[in-house]
Amino acid sequence: MRQILAGICGLTLLACAYLAVSYVTLKGTADLSPLAWLSMFAMPAALTLGAFAADARGPWVDAPLVVLGAGVVWLGAWSIQRTLSSSHFEGYALLLGAIAIVQGLLAVAVFLRMLIRPLRHGQA
Repeated sequence: MRQILAGICGLTLLACAYLAVSYVTLKGTADLSPLAWLSMFAMPAALTLGAFAADARGPWVDAPLVVLGAGVVWLGAWSIQRTLSSSHFEGYALLLGAIAIVQGLLAVAVFLRMLIRPLRHGQA
């Protein structure tokens, strides 16, 4: 399940990078405020991949990543709701929201399992 989560995080980062480059290419660098929205999707993915790459373990890593995963689920649902209720349909926001929900659910599952496993075996 960690490999699937890593793949989804990589997909999220690639999608964010593609959208950022597209935006800068089409609109220029005068107003970069819409890219802040993309950073809300990219940062959790980067933090998750960073935790995997550093092989960081322990409750001080797992607990914040569980909370971050739950936040990513909310962010994805909010993005989808905002897209579907808007008069201007943005397909990338719908897809990025769906990917975020999957990423967040996987992050909660992976890191909550890693957080609970030591407690189950009597290791605090």
